[in-house]
Amino acid sequence: MRAVHRSGREITTSSPPWWRAVLIGSLLLPVSVWFGTYAYVVVQTLQWGQTTLQLGGVSVLFFVTVLALALRLISKRLGLERSELLLIYIMMTISVSATGIGGPPFMVNYMAAGQYYATPENQWEQIIPLVPEHFTINSWPQVLGFYEATTTLYSWKTISVWLLPLGYWCSILLLMMVGAMFLANLIGRQWVEHERLTFPLVQIPLEMTQVSDLSRFWGNRMMWIGFAIPAVLESINYINFLHPSFPKIQIKPRKLASGFTKPPWMYIKSLDLTFFPWVIGVAFLLSTEMSFSCWFFWLLQRVEWVVGGMMGFVEASSREAGLARLPMTTVQGAGGLYALVLLSLWTARRQIKDEMTKLWSPQEDGVSMFSPLASMIGWVAVMAALVMLTNLGGMPVSISVPLFLFFFLSSLSIGRVVSEAGATRTYAPAMGPLGLITAATGTDALSTNTKIALAYNSWWYRDYRDNYMPHLLATLKMRHEGGISVRQLRWALPLTMVITVVSSVWSMLHIYYKYGGASAVVRFWYTAVGKTPLNMLASWRDTPVPHDWLGLGGLIAGGLFTVGLTLARQHIYGWPFHPVGFVLAFSNGMWRMWMPFFIAWLIKTVILRYFGIKTYQQARPLFLGVIMGDFITAICWGTYGMIVGQKMYFFFR
Repeated sequence: MRAVHRSGREITTSSPPWWRAVLIGSLLLPVSVWFGTYAYVVVQTLQWGQTTLQLGGVSVLFFVTVLALALRLISKRLGLERSELLLIYIMMTISVSATGIGGPPFMVNYMAAGQYYATPENQWEQIIPLVPEHFTINSWPQVLGFYEATTTLYSWKTISVWLLPLGYWCSILLLMMVGAMFLANLIGRQWVEHERLTFPLVQIPLEMTQVSDLSRFWGNRMMWIGFAIPAVLESINYINFLHPSFPKIQIKPRKLASGFTKPPWMYIKSLDLTFFPWVIGVAFLLSTEMSFSCWFFWLLQRVEWVVGGMMGFVEASSREAGLARLPMTTVQGAGGLYALVLLSLWTARRQIKDEMTKLWSPQEDGVSMFSPLASMIGWVAVMAALVMLTNLGGMPVSISVPLFLFFFLSSLSIGRVVSEAGATRTYAPAMGPLGLITAATGTDALSTNTKIALAYNSWWYRDYRDNYMPHLLATLKMRHEGGISVRQLRWALPLTMVITVVSSVWSMLHIYYKYGGASAVVRFWYTAVGKTPLNMLASWRDTPVPHDWLGLGGLIAGGLFTVGLTLARQHIYGWPFHPVGFVLAFSNGMWRMWMPFFIAWLIKTVILRYFGIKTYQQARPLFLGVIMGDFITAICWGTYGMIVGQKMYFFFR
């Protein structure tokens, strides 16, 4: 690597080996997976993931960067470069997303629940013999050991029972992650370079890794003032959790709607005030158009509920409720989510088509890991492998193809929302892959084998809080901004996926066989999730799900409204409503974010209107510090809880 000395003489400096950051990240991954799993499942002291800006990713980056800065004082060669720090952060975020909701914690629990929780009342014994052997474990001693810690994981008898189902389900998980990587790579250049999406959550790691210019972030006084605000506020709440007589500052949801007991305001259902510091910080990084749209459409949804209640509609979720389900706001949001990504793909169609014919190198592109043609071929190959595997489990091609298409479409749409609006927490669409299929067919039209396959595959499509697509898209943005090499990413991402899945499965099994999945020692929510497939099958057996033409109509209405918002934004000067705000607000994730978004919008609007862009630039480090301070305070208190074995306050829940 060449550099210019201040005297003007050109000198040659040695670049760090490309594999150094990959190796460091690979060594940190199992530690991160174990720490996050044990902290959440056993000690219950922190949430390593479940948010789009992850506690795990930011915390690891913070401490690695601090260590790198300390090593630079000894020798510049020992300190990590910015691109290396970003690569380690990328490996952490993808790992955290793959080990959380919709990953191995669900997958492992699905495999063992049948025999243990079967009773004469639920009549699961009629269903269990029909489940393919490679879906679950069927040895009673190992099932009992899983739930009651009566045997050890570290015996061949136990390991051999788990090998087949784990091999099957882990193959599906790894293939979906690889497919998401190819799909993100296919659309990433369009979103990063051509549409220039803001990627607000990427701003945190980009600023934290400015190790060559410490004054910009680490030496910024405003950043440390922002850091101190949540550090003090959250610490007060942590102390209150440990010592209830200590004062408390209400940051988490405060329910206001409980006081509305008479029509029409009772139809609001929920109206929670929250003041999460880091969410305010993220929302401040958005455009005022975006933050305004998010809280405005969320309040508009409440207005719809009030008006609908006055007209006799109750926003029911059951399909049998008929027209009483109106106005179906969450279904509208799902339609908007799908329309948003379809519009994005339509916008990118010519760009992708043109690039398919070019044999450019990803190094020249500065964003992608693979050429568009290679990405398309790779994604199609992954789809074929997934269809083949699920077909072995009894799912016909006519069902598996749309199921995976809808899953990747949902993931990509969530990636789009996060890339534009931060979306501090994301959930599955109200009408997700399974809902779309059953809405069109009803469950009676599906064979028994198909229903079993759909139910047991639901662990990966029922919840999107830890979806990995936003982090794969952010990877391309960080490659573009941070100069990460293609060679590093091509090694780092596959290694991350394999190490993460193996580490996560081992962590869950080790914890359950040591403490017992049904014991009071572990978080029972994950254990209860294991009952989901058999509960679904029993429900479909006793009460078949009918067609849902009304739901599909609501889905289409939400999609058309999103298209209308998009066209209006493109053709009407000063149009204040962003379609992403509508999609996010009409999902079920904005209830705890609307007030922080409103606060950030108000602050930023006042700053820009009365003080100008220069003041905004000066205030920006303050809010970046708020975000980092909230996360680092949580990890410090959470680590203290891990050390002393004490359940702790969750800073975002």
